[in-house]
Amino acid sequence: MFSLLLQFTKFIKSKQCILTLLLLLIFSRSDAQIHYIDFNPDIELSAYPEGNRDTFALDMNEDGVTDFTAAAWSWFQFIHQQCCWNYRAYITGTDTGNAFADSPSACSPLYLDSGSCFGSTNMYNAIMFGQMGPAGLCEPESINPEYYPFKMLIQNQPHYGWLRVGANVGALTIYDGAINLVSGDSMCAGQVVGLNDAPEVLTLHVFPNPARDIITIEAPFPAVGGRLRLLDGFGRILISEQVKSTGPIRLSVDALASGFYFLKLESDRFRAVSTVVLR
Repeated sequence: MFSLLLQFTKFIKSKQCILTLLLLLIFSRSDAQIHYIDFNPDIELSAYPEGNRDTFALDMNEDGVTDFTAAAWSWFQFIHQQCCWNYRAYITGTDTGNAFADSPSACSPLYLDSGSCFGSTNMYNAIMFGQMGPAGLCEPESINPEYYPFKMLIQNQPHYGWLRVGANVGALTIYDGAINLVSGDSMCAGQVVGLNDAPEVLTLHVFPNPARDIITIEAPFPAVGGRLRLLDGFGRILISEQVKSTGPIRLSVDALASGFYFLKLESDRFRAVSTVVLR
């Protein structure tokens, strides 16, 4: 009897070891690939002196193809007996699927829309940071550095990213930017770390474990806004919930069959995993 119990214990330990390895394999999968670019020195474009035109080709995923063109320029123009210089600063997409937003976005995909001047909170092919002169006025005349989300196409698939830009009517400064190389994945303005870029996989504290009806989960990092998933041994997601409050997370598991399961908690910058046994 003792021999059978010992063999069973060894079997459970070996099975748990295999499941732990499987857990690490599942959770080491790349869920986001954030490509960050720090423009050093900053890209500074100016429409001055009058008649000048500065442009810069932005290759966000550094594949040798221009995705957006930034420009600041000035030109002389007569309109209805008016004369003067026009000044403009803008960024435009080089493909009809490359569009820019004029305000920070939530952590959700961006969609192409129509718009005109800065402040419309829409997406469109060209974002006008400033224009002044007989050709028309586009406010504001100056903009403090802000994050501007965009959508662009890579091999006809949508990707989302952001640029940090400051501008006035005749000048434009681009500081840094990033793009999510995983097609269709959402992107937060200012996000520079992907889930796969986290320095380490942390451990969730789960109790009771084994459990029957409800488990309590404590995360080693602020989890509000993160996504908690419970998977079976085949990697299938059985439960997926967004964390909406601080403190320990309570999860009902009474509808699940007995066995080994995996827990995975991810936020913008961290991830943590654990195994849980239901009986």
